[in-house]
Amino acid sequence: MGIKIHRATGYGMPWKTFKKVAKFSSEADAKGDFYEVFRQKFDALTKEDLFMTKEERKLRPEHSPYALEPHLLAESLTMGGRYTPEFGRAEDLYQLVMNPDYITDIIFFPNMMYANSWYRSDNTVDYMFECFGKDADVHESPDFTKYIRHGVYPYNKFLVDKDGQPLSYDDYCMDYQNPESGIRGAVPHEIRWYLTKFGFLDEAGVNELRPVIAQWWC
Repeated sequence: MGIKIHRATGYGMPWKTFKKVAKFSSEADAKGDFYEVFRQKFDALTKEDLFMTKEERKLRPEHSPYALEPHLLAESLTMGGRYTPEFGRAEDLYQLVMNPDYITDIIFFPNMMYANSWYRSDNTVDYMFECFGKDADVHESPDFTKYIRHGVYPYNKFLVDKDGQPLSYDDYCMDYQNPESGIRGAVPHEIRWYLTKFGFLDEAGVNELRPVIAQWWC
């Protein structure tokens, strides 16, 4: 077990599922290294690539939230171009959950601002609470990945059915309370946009993503 604790929430899937549904799987098979092909393709995306036009933002699924910030790598709101923020890197839009010797899951974030909010590592408070805040020895390995039905705020009131079709929260909020309904949190439009636009997943593959919380030491 590593000495750094990582915590994340977002929209993800098991790594083995991602390898199965990825559109570039044949390319990865030919090169013999799925992770390296994915990393090179994704990490090469620029802030210009990861800019959503107004038309692309309007093409969101029904009932899903509008992408307020078009620059997905912006560290803060650009306010329609009035501000010039710092920009992150494409690789900051995902996190790999490690075991720690191999990848278990992948988690995606809508944009850089949410990546900063939804993921943290090497946090002293987290470390102290895990090491000394409970009776169990930290070396019992508190790693976990939990796929949940509830979307991450502020996307928590945007729903899809078991087939990934958008639903109105007002019409289905009561059905949503029943775990057997299959209703779950919808994948944010920004994630769906960049994963399909740049050939990582098709629409069916994106529908495999689920809201997730994870903690791991690496």
